[in-house]
Amino acid sequence: MTIITLLDVETKKKVIVRSVIDPIARIDKKGNIQIIQIHKWLYDESGDFVDEDLYEALNNGEVGKRWSHLFEQLKAYL
Repeated sequence: MTIITLLDVETKKKVIVRSVIDPIARIDKKGNIQIIQIHKWLYDESGDFVDEDLYEALNNGEVGKRWSHLFEQLKAYL
């Protein structure tokens, strides 16, 4: 599990998000099994899923680079 603390530099409020892995098993006609790991991001405090924009930014490692507009959405969560 990955845990990330996001800090709003203006208000100094912190939001903690964590990832969980949801494995999905696929079986083909020959009986071969493929396990796919789906990463899901949740707010640590509430357990709610993060919104789609933040989800994409977290999965792509782009939080803090060019996603400053996401912090406005985080403020609404706080």
